[in-house]
Amino acid sequence: MFIGLGEGYGTNTRGPFENKIDIGSFGKSGSVMNVEREKEKIVMIPTPRFGNATPQWTIKKKLSSYDIRPRCGRLILQSSSFNEHIGRHLPKDQMIKINVGVNVNVYDYDTGTLHELRLEYQRQYGLAHGWQEDFVRRRHLKQKDEIGLLWDFSSSRLQFGVISRNTGPGLWETKD
Repeated sequence: MFIGLGEGYGTNTRGPFENKIDIGSFGKSGSVMNVEREKEKIVMIPTPRFGNATPQWTIKKKLSSYDIRPRCGRLILQSSSFNEHIGRHLPKDQMIKINVGVNVNVYDYDTGTLHELRLEYQRQYGLAHGWQEDFVRRRHLKQKDEIGLLWDFSSSRLQFGVISRNTGPGLWETKD
């Protein structure tokens, strides 16, 4: 048996399947497509890629002054959003360590870059240790910018994207 992870909507292209197979909307992350090829069973697990479509962000947040303030250095996540969309996907050993913090990979969907941040619980869940430099400064985020997060099952990481920008002055900018 061959197990292949597909890239986007394409899957294994060896043998008689020289063209990519369009699997369309594959539903939940647990979906698996089985194909028989020359007495060999192929299990293809599609990798969620969004092509030209916008990702379906499971967590959407308008950035607060706290989220972008240099001294704070954390992105605060609501407990309900964290538990429903992130926490339930983390291994139990990581959830036990969340009070001291656990490292997670965060993929910036817009720029195609990967960053390591610290997911921690200090009265509130948050992303720290790199949030300020890797996202706020590098992406020029401002108060009231709307961002999106989702848990990428296939890579066991968070995905980040900017949904909309605040067109007014940011917290640290002045009006001309």
